[in-house]
Amino acid sequence: KTDHYTRNFIRHQILPLVKEQINPTVVQALQRSSELFRELEAYLSFNARQSLDLTTTWSSEIELHLSIPRLRTNPTLLQQYIVMLAVERFAGLRLDFEQVNGMLNLTDGLTGSWVSLSDEYVVFRDRDNLVIRKSEPLTDFKFVVQPNHRYEFSRFCFSSQMLDDNKIRLNGGPKSEYVDADRIAGSELVLRTWSEGDTFVPLGMKTKKKISDFFVDSKIPIYEKRNFPILETKDGEVIWLCGQRLDDRFKLTRDTKRVLKLEFTRLNEPEHGKGNTR
Repeated sequence: KTDHYTRNFIRHQILPLVKEQINPTVVQALQRSSELFRELEAYLSFNARQSLDLTTTWSSEIELHLSIPRLRTNPTLLQQYIVMLAVERFAGLRLDFEQVNGMLNLTDGLTGSWVSLSDEYVVFRDRDNLVIRKSEPLTDFKFVVQPNHRYEFSRFCFSSQMLDDNKIRLNGGPKSEYVDADRIAGSELVLRTWSEGDTFVPLGMKTKKKISDFFVDSKIPIYEKRNFPILETKDGEVIWLCGQRLDDRFKLTRDTKRVLKLEFTRLNEPEHGKGNTR
C-alpha cells in the first residue's frame, strides 16, 4: 500500500515537475531505464535461483548451508542475489544492503564469525560454509539425573556409565568425558542451563573461571552459548561444561578407583565441517 502510494506520488507529482522544469525527455529516459532494470532484475533472479541450488550443501528446518567456494564462482552482484534469495526462502526475510554485504563479508572472515539477521535468525561462517540458522528460544531447565542411565531431551541426549579401567578410551572428543566417580558426592547429578556468575575450574587450570568468560575466550558465538548445559553435583560443584570442557577437580588421576563415563550429544545438528550433503 505504501509502495503504491509512493509510485503514484512520483508519477503524478514529481515526474510532471521534472518534465516541465528540467528536461522534457527525462520521463522517456527514466521509462527506458526502468525497463532495463526490470530485465536485469529478472535475469539476476533467474540465475540466482539456479545458482542457489548448486550452492546449497545442507538444509533442514533450523539450518541452511551455502558453500563459500561455490558462491565465489559467481560475480559479486550475483552473489548478493543468491544470499538474498537464500534468506528469503529459508527465513522469509528481505535483507537490506548492509545485511547482504555483512553476509558476504563473512566469506572473508574466520570460522565462527557471525552477523544477526533478526531476533530469530543468524548467519555465521563454519569453515567453507555460510550457515543460516534459526535461533530457537531456550527456556531454563534443571534435571536430576542418575548414573548408568540415558536421558533424551528435546535438544540433546545425556548418559553416564560406570566403567572398568580397561574400558576407558580417551579419544571420544568433546562429546564424552571420564571423571573420578569417588570425587562426586552422592549418587545424584544435576543437569541444568548455565547462568551468569557460574564458575568452574577448566581442565588444565588451577583457578576458577566464569563460564561466560570461558565462552568468550573460546570464541563460542553468542547464539551457541545456551546450547551447552552444565553437569554439577547435588552440592552445586560444576563437573562438566557439557560438550566443552571438564572441570579439573574431577579428572582421572593415578589414585582413581572408580570411573564414570559421561556422554553429551546435541540432537538435530549437522556435523559442521564434516563435508557436504550435496
